[in-house]
Amino acid sequence: MIPKHLDGFGSSQDIPAFDIYDGFSVSWLFQYISRYEYYKGLEKIASGTGSKRIQPSSLFKERVLAPPLLEQQKIAAILSSVDDVIEKTRAQIDKLKDLKAGLMQELLTKGAGLDGAPHTAFKNSPVGQIPDDWEVVPLVDLCSKISVGIASSTTHAYAQKGVPILRNQNILEGSIRATDMLHISQQFSDENASKKIREGDVLTVRTGYPGVSAIVPKEFDGCHSFTTLISRPKKGELDPGYLALLINSDYGKKFVVGGQAGGAQQNLNATTLKTFPVILPSLDEQAEIFDIVNSVSSKIVCIEKKYRSLVSAKKALMQDLLTGKVRVNVYKDEAAAALSA
Repeated sequence: MIPKHLDGFGSSQDIPAFDIYDGFSVSWLFQYISRYEYYKGLEKIASGTGSKRIQPSSLFKERVLAPPLLEQQKIAAILSSVDDVIEKTRAQIDKLKDLKAGLMQELLTKGAGLDGAPHTAFKNSPVGQIPDDWEVVPLVDLCSKISVGIASSTTHAYAQKGVPILRNQNILEGSIRATDMLHISQQFSDENASKKIREGDVLTVRTGYPGVSAIVPKEFDGCHSFTTLISRPKKGELDPGYLALLINSDYGKKFVVGGQAGGAQQNLNATTLKTFPVILPSLDEQAEIFDIVNSVSSKIVCIEKKYRSLVSAKKALMQDLLTGKVRVNVYKDEAAAALSA
């Protein structure tokens, strides 16, 4: 659909523009062709090799199941209102993510302070200016263990019910997603007992999206992970939440990108992770920094869940309204208003 501010502009041959007959609502037609099912159907009329194209002449032959104009307009208004809510929710998520990024930058360079007392003295370090009483320490010195989860084939050990094994897709920035979970037999788990993960371990993705990290929650204590990096912070020295936060920060991402190996297949190995320079406040301040950022992260997770629900609801609504499965009533006063407009 051409927005008002582009009225009168031309279009390229790869993006043909069409005039719509008066009997159709442009907004309704836009929603109609935006349906995933309709889009997939267009693949059948695409032609060419490599980058396929749909010829305008082929589009002209497409049949559209259309209700009366007034019903089209009401359907378009309903779907557009949902689009507005989705867009506002997306903008809210983006604002919170910007806030989180700004908070992390501020807290990892100036600190949170304790008991309302901000830091007043700073010093230069290999990673830039930090509070005077902070240190920069290699991760290996702050962990009792940095290793790799099960790296051999696990296909033969898969079980309907057994010990959960976390994969890359289960590890998000700061949280574990317990969907699409695989399980391995108890026997295979016991054979790899030294690779079991524990509550408070930090799991870090090695390949694909290297550096993405999350803390192992209580419910996955004693489970396994597949080819992920496992860091076990020393109690009393390094807070697991703070470590995951640090690796997921822009600072951590720059380290991962700068230290990765493997060319096209991005790969972070244990040897590299051991050298990660941890910006180290006191244990209490580590926990304070984590709590501040985590409060924003929790809001983001909550609103992202709402966003996914809205997108799913919009998809179902489109399927019902744009296929005629559910009809929309147009009342007399609405019809009169439309005719007088």
